[in-house]
Amino acid sequence: MAPCKNWLPPKQKNLPQMAKLAMDVCKECEEECKKTEKHPECKACMEASAARYKECKKIAA
Repeated sequence: MAPCKNWLPPKQKNLPQMAKLAMDVCKECEEECKKTEKHPECKACMEASAARYKECKKIAA
């Protein structure tokens, strides 16, 4: 999944709403992956979801 800031043009009026939606998806993914973070793939996905969440939070603010 691409970082949130690359989804839409910077002047897009719906960008904050899109970022909030992406935050929900990323948080859900992070929580699910945390259950099996002993697997390298799950840990990597969890960390990537957390990073995307932080990026989207900057846009949603």
